[in-house]
Amino acid sequence: MVILHGLAGESGEFEPTLRALAGEFRVVALDQRGHGRSAIAGAWVDALEYWDCGL
Repeated sequence: MVILHGLAGESGEFEPTLRALAGEFRVVALDQRGHGRSAIAGAWVDALEYWDCGL
């Protein structure tokens, strides 16, 4: 199961959910670029560039 946060979030929001599901599923929570524990983008990118390099 892949869990993705919303625009202003980060993967840490899902820690209780990850723990609850980990016994039955392989669960991965990703941080979008510039959020949570991900690297901060060096330069501004538009929405299409953002999605092309993320997923």
